[in-house]
Amino acid sequence: MRQTYTSQRYTFARESSAASQSVKRIVVHRQGNPGARAINSLDWGNRTGAYTIHYYVEDGTVYRAIPENKHAFHVREARKAQAEGYRVTGAYGTRGDYDSIGIETVDLPGGGPGQSYHLSQETRISLVPLLAEIVQRHGLSVDRIEEHAHWDPWTRPEDLGNALYIPDLRLDVQDQIEGRTPWRTVQAHAFGRAAPSSWKPSPQTPPAPPQRPVDLSGVSEAITTAETALQDAKKRLQQVAQQLTERTP
Repeated sequence: MRQTYTSQRYTFARESSAASQSVKRIVVHRQGNPGARAINSLDWGNRTGAYTIHYYVEDGTVYRAIPENKHAFHVREARKAQAEGYRVTGAYGTRGDYDSIGIETVDLPGGGPGQSYHLSQETRISLVPLLAEIVQRHGLSVDRIEEHAHWDPWTRPEDLGNALYIPDLRLDVQDQIEGRTPWRTVQAHAFGRAAPSSWKPSPQTPPAPPQRPVDLSGVSEAITTAETALQDAKKRLQQVAQQLTERTP
């Protein structure tokens, strides 16, 4: 599986004035306009002031926008964040996105059974190492990864909806961090349900350790010495036998 992605910088006009924040959680979104290109959505958000975001993922490209230590506008609803003990008031009034990193993903029309939208396999593959980097950088657990629908089930129940199964995403990120190969959300047909166990790759038999070369130096000489000793022993036996024969009356 691809372990890297192409990173591109994108600057929002309001970036320089964004309030500072600490990072305590990560929110994954889908753009909600299936088929739109990331750069067009970023330009629209920048032009209208409708939102800002820290990262935008499209296939093998990750756009880095608002710095992680700056606030971005990506979750308005605050009730769930407040109920779970997160800060919901600050420089921008009451909001649900303080102290969080927002990641937007490009969604596409259609997909698997019952899907009206989905994330491309390449987008899902890029999402795993990106999340692993963020989690490690800020000392978070993978349980701090949530979809927008978790924080706003009232108006955003389809974000991510059935485009991605968050529990599997967390497990894949943990695998990435611990050096195992992610296998759930990175499959071609993965979407908003648990991956079947049949997708799990069979464990590979570790290669046998290399054999140490046998040192044969001196073996030929030892064989020659043994053969010489054997010949000498035969001669001595023959001499003893001759002497015994001569002494026999």
